Parts: sequence; structure tokens; C-alpha cells
Amino acid sequence: MKTISKTMWFGAMAVAALGAFADQQTPGQKAAEAKAKAAQKASVDAWRALDKEASALKQKDFKGGFANYFHDNIDAARALYETALTNGVMLNAQKIAAIRQIAQMHLEATRDGKAALAAMEQSFKLPGLTEDDKKAAEAARTSLRVLMRLEKPEPKDDKKKEEVKKDANYFRVNFASVDKEHKNAIGRQNALVNDYLPFIAELDFDAYAKAFAAKAKEMDENYPSINVYRKVRDWTLGWHVRNNPRKAMRDPRYRLFMLEANEKAPEAKRFTPMEMVAWAGDDVACQAKAAFYGEKVLELAKDPANKVKLNEVDAAKRAIAFRDAGVDPARRIAAVAAYYAALGKAEDKVGQAEMLAKEAKDLLRAGDEKGAKTIWAAREKLVPPRGQAKLDCFWWKDAPSDIRGILESDTYKNAPKGLLNRKYGDNLKFLIETDSAILGREMTTDKGEKFRPTELFAFCDDKGVKLLLRAYLDNMADVKAGLAGVPGYETYLATGIDDAYHCFMFDPREGGKPDDSFVTMYDNGTGYRNVNTKKGNLLYTNLYLDDGAATLVSIPWSSTFASIPSKSPAWYFEALNWCHGGLSWGGSVSVHQRSSFGELTFTGVDAAALTAIKRRLLVAAKNAFWSAMSSRSNGYAEIWKDPELGDQDFWRAEVKPLTDRLAQASARIKKDMSDADVNEIYDTCGEDMFNVVYRISQMRTKWLQKKMTE
Repeated sequence: MKTISKTMWFGAMAVAALGAFADQQTPGQKAAEAKAKAAQKASVDAWRALDKEASALKQKDFKGGFANYFHDNIDAARALYETALTNGVMLNAQKIAAIRQIAQMHLEATRDGKAALAAMEQSFKLPGLTEDDKKAAEAARTSLRVLMRLEKPEPKDDKKKEEVKKDANYFRVNFASVDKEHKNAIGRQNALVNDYLPFIAELDFDAYAKAFAAKAKEMDENYPSINVYRKVRDWTLGWHVRNNPRKAMRDPRYRLFMLEANEKAPEAKRFTPMEMVAWAGDDVACQAKAAFYGEKVLELAKDPANKVKLNEVDAAKRAIAFRDAGVDPARRIAAVAAYYAALGKAEDKVGQAEMLAKEAKDLLRAGDEKGAKTIWAAREKLVPPRGQAKLDCFWWKDAPSDIRGILESDTYKNAPKGLLNRKYGDNLKFLIETDSAILGREMTTDKGEKFRPTELFAFCDDKGVKLLLRAYLDNMADVKAGLAGVPGYETYLATGIDDAYHCFMFDPREGGKPDDSFVTMYDNGTGYRNVNTKKGNLLYTNLYLDDGAATLVSIPWSSTFASIPSKSPAWYFEALNWCHGGLSWGGSVSVHQRSSFGELTFTGVDAAALTAIKRRLLVAAKNAFWSAMSSRSNGYAEIWKDPELGDQDFWRAEVKPLTDRLAQASARIKKDMSDADVNEIYDTCGEDMFNVVYRISQMRTKWLQKKMTE
């Protein structure tokens, strides 16, 4: 049961008092009260109906931002809200809410801040304002001004903590009332554990310790059947699991105090040594206690009648091994080795590597980065670090555009290739027992059968980047007959070291469909463009061969123009082939593991090659620019010079200079451009042409911010 707060108590008293008062009302007073309630209900019902209708109207024009070009429905919604001001049914509370919506509609339609603020002032001119009405109007005005960034929002505070600071005796007094309320043992115990002690813990650890000792003793004396120690232990364990933020739970003395409190408890209510080892856990302050009880566990384990479990024995041996480890990384490394020696598993490098990884993470969470690095270095002596997979993405002028042409070329036959030969998943055993740096090692199935891993081949030309995945299969006759499938791929691509990555999965069967719906995207310099098949800037081709299947992935520079080789010397890629339990190029231990992506390094892209890329990009940039300027694109630039729907000051100051400059540059883009012209036009205007809509959006945002803060 929960503690009865002061608010609840006074509330109950108020209800009782009102009940007594109601019995003394005259018939006239009762009729007046009933009439007031009816008026209140009618006002609320009328407001809800009006607000619902107006909300439906404004949603027709609402597109997730302010200053819509088309706002007839928003204007109609505002007119509907204005009818509330002359509605005789509605009370001031509803009229103030309507006025707040009227102000909002001014912002939604035309970003007219002055009109919004003026509308809000109508709240204070309503007749018959009560003090509560005035407070509601002030709150509505404040919310509008905060939205318009004319005021800063009030900082949030934790009311409970503030109450604790102001009245440290509140909980003591409150618990005294609970003592009287709860005559039964269970009620008193729950009040103690769930209410009194947690709140005391907020105040001070020492106060908590004293309160616990006093109340636990009281409960033991008055209610011997209740195990308060177990109840408190279970409660605090639960809070630890949920990363409880309470001060006492974070105090390093906390678990040690609980262990000592258990020792002082009546013998029948103490925890077993096995429970004590688990309770001490990894808490450094409790290592000596944990080891002490660990020795008792091992003693008990000698007699099968005690039914000590194997995992409890292991925990005891771990506690003993870590007795004197403290926080010193060297001692904790030695403790890991001692623990596995005590288990009779001194050669278990996999287990030791896993425990060292946990130790390193624990120290890192505690803020000891140097200690964490020391432990991780010890782990790397057991586990050879996975080097980053790397492959040249070389310049191939006049490269074939089809899979068969690529495969039959001398360039393909002689070029280096990446191999999808790193097992997917957290395979420490595989890493420790196999030299992960040797990419040409023999691959075998779980049954020991040899197989040839999938190859990755990469190159680029003036059109874009090409990635070829070539899988070797020994059942192609069945595949071609439709009796077997080809293992699918999951691939990831980031076009720069800090760029967002794209996940695209595909079916390598002839006619197989790709699935490239997952994109992690932010401003990457291309106006939030994504590479995907729907937009035509991510192309797949699949081909069956006599001994396997190949897939060619083509990514045009026009969708990744912010990451051409001169701006991003390497792209980052990972490919997972879901065959033989999963094999990857980069060594992923989980899907979407950004840190395991391999590096595709652009090579051979000299000045002439970059000019060839820019020459082709300029044609695409010119088309993108004029497409954005076309009336078919709703005239995104033109709209700003419209006297009613636009903003002519913004048009003259920002939009027109940009579009004039780009239009002049686009007129110079011709088939016979010199290399010097290509580089000059692209470097000064190319990306702006691609991004003209995005650039105008950025300028509009800055323009409005400037206007709103002047």
C-alpha cells in the first residue's frame, strides 16, 4: 500500500466537508449549483465540437511547418475559432483556448507574428475574467511567446526533490501517519520498504542507514513473521536492475551496508552464503565480503545434501579470485586468469577474452579509460584484432557496363578482389583459433566441406561506382531449374568516413528484387538525397553463371556528388552473404555494425578523371536546376515573388541573386566545354544547381530567424 500524502489527506477532508455542507444547502442553492454544472458541461461540449471541426480543416493545409503557400483551410479554421468569442454558451476558459488557436493559425498560414501576438491580447479583454481565467490567459500567451522564441521556457524541476530539500521531516511525519493507518504487518512492511526508506535515501545515506536499522529492528520485534531484510533486498535489487538514480543506490557504501545488516539480522532471516555472493556481485567495495561468503559456498558444496548449484560454485570461485583485485587493471587481469585456473579451464582463451571484454567495459563506464585500455590490450593478446578490410576502387575508363563483359575482361581477371570470408557474429572461438589476417585461408562448411568464398570487386568511371559480388555455387543446375535458391545479401554503404549509411538487401536470383528501404540519413551535402532503386540512382543487375551467380550494383555520381573522390577519398562498405551461417567482408558481429565496414579506396582518379566526372555531373546538375525552376515543380523559387503567397523582400534579397547566378552558369554548360570551364562552373555552381530547392529552404530558415529575432 502507498503512503497517504498530505494532499490526499486534505483532499479527503475537503470532500467530507463538502458532503456535510451539501446536506445544509437550501433548495435555491442546490438549483444554482446544478445550473452552474450544466453550463460548464454545455461549454465544454460546444468547445470540443468546434475544436474538432476546426482541427480537421487546418489539417488539410498543414504540412508540418509554418508559412504554407496555400492556407484557405487554415484561414477557415481561424474563422471558425473566432465564432467561439461570440458564442453565448462558451465560458471564458474555452474562449481563451480559442484565442490561442487563432494566434496559432496566424503563424501556420503566413507566419504573421504581429497578428498572432495581437490576437492573444484579446484574452485579457474578455468580460468577467476570474483570477483562474487570468492565469490561463497568461499561460497561453507565454506558450505562444516561447513558440516564437521571444521567451525561454521555464526550466523543468523535480518537484519531489524540491519537496525533500524544503522539508526533510516530511517523510518522518508522513510515515508516522502510515503507522497509524496500517494496523496489519503487511501494510506496515510495504509502507516501510516502498515509501519511507526510499525517500529517506534521497536525503542522506547515513540517515537511510539509521532509519533502516531502527525500523527493521522494530518490525522484527513487533512482526517476527515478516522478513524485512529480504523485502528490502528484493526491492533494492530491482532498482539496481533498472539503473535506479536514487542517491543511496549510487553510494559505494550501499551494498556493503546491506551485507552487514544481513549479518546483524536474526539468524532465521539471514540470506544463504550463495545469496550473499550474488548480492555482493561485482561491487568493488564488497569484494572481501564476497570472497568470505564464497569460501563458505565451496565448503557447503562438498556435501551433495546442500544442493549447491554449479553456477553458484563458479560465482564463489570468481569472488575468491577477485578478493584483492580492487580497481587496479593489472590485478583484475590476474584475477580473470586465477578464476579460470580455479575452474580448471586455464586454456579457455575464449572465456577469458569474454570476461576481459566485460572488465574493460566496466572500467570504461566508471570513467577509467586508461584502465580499460590496459585490460583491452590484455584481451588482444588472446584475440588477434580484426584489421579493417580494404580494397581499391580503381578508375576504369571505358569499362564494360554489363556483368559478363566485366567478368570476361583481363582487367577483372588480374585485379585484386575482396573475399567474404569472415564469419558473421561474435565468433571468438573462430577468431582465436584462426588467423583472421590471412584472407586466403581455406573455407569449409560445418561438415568440413571446402567452398570458395564470394568475391567483391570494385571500380569507378565517369558515371559512378560499381560493386560486383561474385558467388560460387555447386548447385547451379538446381538453381537454374528453380529447385534451389541463391543465398541473399545484406549490404551497407557510407559514402564518407562520417557519413550516414544506407542498408540495401537484395535477392541475387535473375529477376530478384532489391529491398533498400532502410536509410540512416542526415544532411550529407546532397540535400538529403538517398541512393535507392525507386529514384533510379541505385541499380542492380543479376546474372546466372555456370558455377555461380553475380550481382552488379551501380551507384551514379549524380546521387553522391558530395562524395566524389576529390571530396571523399574513400567510401565504406560491408557485404553479408547469408550462406554457411553468414559470411562478411568487413567482419560484422551484428547487422548495422558501422565500425566493421571495409574501406573502398579510390585509386587512379587523376585530374583528367575528376574532370570527366564533373563534366557528366554538370549535365545532371543543369537538368536538376531547370526541373526545380519549372512550373511543374510548383515554382519553388517563383512562388516567393508572388505578391500574395510569397515574400517579395526575400525574393529580391536572396532567391533572385541565387537563381540568376545559376541560370547564367547553366547557359555555359555545353557539349564542347573546355576542361577549365568544366572545373570552374562545377566548383562554383555545380552543387548549388543540384541543391537549389534545398538552398532556398536554408535561406528561408535563416531569413525567418533573422526577422523573428530583430
